Amino acid sequence: MYYSVKALLGLGKNISQIARELNIDRKTVERLRKRWKKEKLRHPLSEGKASLTHTGMKSWSI
Repeated sequence: MYYSVKALLGLGKNISQIARELNIDRKTVERLRKRWKKEKLRHPLSEGKASLTHTGMKSWSI
């Protein structure tokens, strides 16, 4: 759900639309949006710098 919210925000959907689509509270969507804005969180796989191994651990490429 965490990255689903971020992806939908990236598509330009508003908080109410995301909350309805994911069946979660609007306050949850807003809290996540504020957290990303404040901490500038990014999905590590979207940058191509990290990947998950078969054990679920992150493997960093140089």
